[in-house]
Amino acid sequence: MAQIQKTIVIVKPSLVAEGRVDDIRNDLQLAGLTIIAEIANRRITLDEARNLFTRGVVPSQSDLESLIGDRAHVFLLAHPDAIGIVVRQVAMTIRPRYDTYYGVYCSEGLAAADRDVRFFFPRSVTDGFPTDAEAREYVQTHLQDVLVRGLTEIAKNKPQDPIRSLAEFLLSQNPNRPRVAM
Repeated sequence: MAQIQKTIVIVKPSLVAEGRVDDIRNDLQLAGLTIIAEIANRRITLDEARNLFTRGVVPSQSDLESLIGDRAHVFLLAHPDAIGIVVRQVAMTIRPRYDTYYGVYCSEGLAAADRDVRFFFPRSVTDGFPTDAEAREYVQTHLQDVLVRGLTEIAKNKPQDPIRSLAEFLLSQNPNRPRVAM
């Protein structure tokens, strides 16, 4: 099963101050990445900045100073090749366009991406998601018949609360529902 990768991009305080967050958001979306969540105005401490750089390379003072202090903007991104796309997008588009090396941080590798996502978005599921084709196949195999029947009932009867009616229909069709003895 193909998995959807998650990773982060941090727009560092210098580019946030220049008002570049919307431009970078657009760059990421045009590259095909899905933005799952964002954290605006995130202050990053020196210890947090040091923890981002665990590639076996000691970060330079410039690397650290570019992250700490003022507000940063963090994007949580998803795509089957999120890490590869982000690394290429940051290196080939974002850094040259805004004439900055230190303006953007991205996770470089699966382990770093997993660590970074868990740190900045602890409630986010880091396990992979099915691809569109896998999700479509699952819905067609397991849900389509019952959903079509339920939605047909809704269309015929036009209930006051169609969501509740569909939920009740789906519950009534559950083969695993508990039997209540009266």
